[in-house]
Amino acid sequence: MPLLPLPAATPLWKQVFGEAYAIPDDVPAGFDDISWHNDTCPSFLNASCSLRLFIDHPERDERELPEFKRFLLMMVDEAGQPVDGGVLLETDDWNEMRNAIVEAITDPASPAGAL
Repeated sequence: MPLLPLPAATPLWKQVFGEAYAIPDDVPAGFDDISWHNDTCPSFLNASCSLRLFIDHPERDERELPEFKRFLLMMVDEAGQPVDGGVLLETDDWNEMRNAIVEAITDPASPAGAL
């Protein structure tokens, strides 16, 4: 009898917050899922670039803090905690966020590149 492949592990964000959060499939490489049940939404950490990405529910009315944008990128310290004035971008547009992440990772002149 042939062996069937094991199903892929369920991502942490999905275990903690549920499938309805619909995290984009193209989160840039280097971001680790560090979602935690006490946070308001899933989050991803790129420790080597000192960046943390929060991705909230696609439906504003389903967010714990509906006044916030869906995507938030911020600079963090060695422990992954936000630094003062560290918000790089807040937006509801994933393409804008993804482009900002790529710039922050690849451009030494960007705010994140100065870390």
